[in-house]
Amino acid sequence: MTTRRIPASCRFGFLADGDQHHFQVSIPGQSNSDALVEIRECFLLPTNDRPLTSDKQAKTLASLPVSIWEDILPSFAREIKLKEKSNAKNIRFSSGLNLIPRLLGKELCLLVWAVENAHACEVSSAIERWSGLTSEERWWLFNMASSDLGTKDSGWKLAIQIALCNRSNSNVGSYELAQPYSAPTIRIQN
Repeated sequence: MTTRRIPASCRFGFLADGDQHHFQVSIPGQSNSDALVEIRECFLLPTNDRPLTSDKQAKTLASLPVSIWEDILPSFAREIKLKEKSNAKNIRFSSGLNLIPRLLGKELCLLVWAVENAHACEVSSAIERWSGLTSEERWWLFNMASSDLGTKDSGWKLAIQIALCNRSNSNVGSYELAQPYSAPTIRIQN
């Protein structure tokens, strides 16, 4: 198997000669108010510095404004340091394509799902609650949300936003609990 060269600054523990399943974080070069950071789950390695475009090769899972990305980045960088036991003082994502390992990508995607529709005041709460989860809990939540057919405004993704952002939702709790089933009483007459 040939190893494709990936710049060390883009790896974050990702090895090109290992599993090809990884995540890509695509950061726009110029920062403007409309620029979005995209998170993609990829099943093949890119052959150059451009993101994979085919739906069979990669799937866009989330996108968020650069301003929110900059808010969550320090916490995510701390996670990378802990997982890699890195002594690096400053872990940086560069503009363009950044490759990260599959499991670390799942954790990042969970955090991005939580904050992609959040108000600025909810982001710090989401980061704090996300940091309190173990890696295994994050992986499980990612797997549940990614297998859900709902949109980011329904199903598991909505539940993640509500739980991590400490958000109340007008629809939550408005359902009445079903009454317990009781079998009909049969009376026998003589």
